[in-house]
Amino acid sequence: IPTEISVPEDFFLTPEVLLTLSFLYSIDNPRRDVYLAGLMCSPIFNFEGSELAEMRLSEEAETLYESLVKYTESHPDYKKGIEFLQRLNYYRSVAEGAPVDRLIYRIYHETGLLSLASRQGGRKNLMFLYDHARSFESGAFRGLYNFLTYIDNIISGKISAEFDERRAGSESNAVKLITAHSSKGLEYP
Repeated sequence: IPTEISVPEDFFLTPEVLLTLSFLYSIDNPRRDVYLAGLMCSPIFNFEGSELAEMRLSEEAETLYESLVKYTESHPDYKKGIEFLQRLNYYRSVAEGAPVDRLIYRIYHETGLLSLASRQGGRKNLMFLYDHARSFESGAFRGLYNFLTYIDNIISGKISAEFDERRAGSESNAVKLITAHSSKGLEYP
């Protein structure tokens, strides 16, 4: 019997969504160190923390991105860094002319991110983020920067009700397992 376990979790703190957001924030502005470091150390690019530290310490620069650019210029045999910059620049050029949902779709399929989301709700979370990007693009505001501003507003609590309601709605044909405490006031068919 298919089952669905209702576990309260913060959608934006799930590993697959964090990785996708790190990707999007790095595409939008690679000078944001936290997101770029998260993307570089992800299973997609496999940088080690020691590699990032070496770049930062050997090159005088304000940001990790600038350190990476300078490091690859001074070490032309560092293929991992060069390939990362090429892929980042590729996605940055795609983002200039594509709606954010198509950008996310390309990231999912070209990087294998969907297959990395192996936990039970991982793919579902990624598809929910993609569907939300599609809905966003059909509105008045469009583009990666505006979508990320929208996501920031959701995370900060300025916009939450509509997002939470859409996420909470389940369309699966499964038995829902919930605690007695969380079942108060709920009705199911």
